[in-house]
Amino acid sequence: WRSRSIQAPNPPYQVKSQLVKQRLDGTQTNLSNPDAARRVVRRTDIPIRTDIEKPKPYRQHKHVVYGEAEGNCHYCGHHFPYHGVGIDHKVPRSKGGTDHKTNLVLACTGCNSRKGSTDYHEFMAKIANA
Repeated sequence: WRSRSIQAPNPPYQVKSQLVKQRLDGTQTNLSNPDAARRVVRRTDIPIRTDIEKPKPYRQHKHVVYGEAEGNCHYCGHHFPYHGVGIDHKVPRSKGGTDHKTNLVLACTGCNSRKGSTDYHEFMAKIANA
């Protein structure tokens, strides 16, 4: 007596792989009626957005931000050598800020640690009142 395994006609993974393959090939068949083929509609008239791009990691902008600030801390105004300052986010990343160049300023270690995760305008108000 031999035991035979009974195999389902189309296991789910075969159906999925068949659909993916057909979609990549550009034709997709109706699984209930394999003879009836229908095309996948793809729009080709949608323009690619060029006004947005994924920002680079903020550490790659340090030399640009340093040059624009001429080596001066944005908050206290003191001049520091290139390796003595860091990059700070005006709107912290913890509050939804991005690594875009417009959200980055040059900050010395002391100001950057005092600012922490507070908002740019809150910290500037705190400095003005001090």
